[in-house]
Amino acid sequence: MHSTFNFNSNTKNQEKFYSKYVIPHQISRDVAVDLGSNVGFFVLDNWLSFKSIFAIDASYQNFCETLKKVLAMRIKYSDKHLVGTDGSAAVPGDQVACFNLAAAKNSGEIIKVFKHAWSAESVSCMTNKEMFHAQYKDWTEAREPFHNVFTISLEDLYKLFDVDYIDYLKIDIEGAEYDFLFGKDLSKIGAIGLELHGTFGQEKKNEMKEYLSKYFEIYDVQYDNDAPGHSVITYINKELA
Repeated sequence: MHSTFNFNSNTKNQEKFYSKYVIPHQISRDVAVDLGSNVGFFVLDNWLSFKSIFAIDASYQNFCETLKKVLAMRIKYSDKHLVGTDGSAAVPGDQVACFNLAAAKNSGEIIKVFKHAWSAESVSCMTNKEMFHAQYKDWTEAREPFHNVFTISLEDLYKLFDVDYIDYLKIDIEGAEYDFLFGKDLSKIGAIGLELHGTFGQEKKNEMKEYLSKYFEIYDVQYDNDAPGHSVITYINKELA
């Protein structure tokens, strides 16, 4: 089967789905990872807040949109004297690096990222086919536009970026957060801004919350709806709380 992904840009509806991600004041501002960068809103809001931001999205379209915003930012502020949160000079765009990868349990696999074309409102692409089956009873893979993408695991994020700690990890990956986080060592993360999807049911959602509680305290709750509703919760490492 050949890829049928249409790369036409359509981001006009995404702003209303972009959640507020709270950044705890206790964390350091060295490394942020925007996992599920979508079309770059988190980067635009926070690029002066960290020394480095690594923006990752499984969708090549979203990767391009984020990169386009970063390049436009560099042009817009190229002659400005800006200062980061640590007081040092900030060069627009130098803090941000963009990657087209899919968050997963294991690295190096080639999987499909689906455009989520059945939704006329969202540009949030999905790699988890079970999400489609849970949301749409008559969903069939053959009808869904896709392209292929390499996966990356939590463990290999540290290797790829040559860091031993992630100060802030924002996660909005359309149901892939369960495989990406569950059973992993989360001790080297200062805070997580997480959109936790309830599509798979309340039991699985509670199981993830319980696992996160081993490492984190809840810092902020934007909303926390019962399944199949979603939650946007900020967690802070217990050592920093």
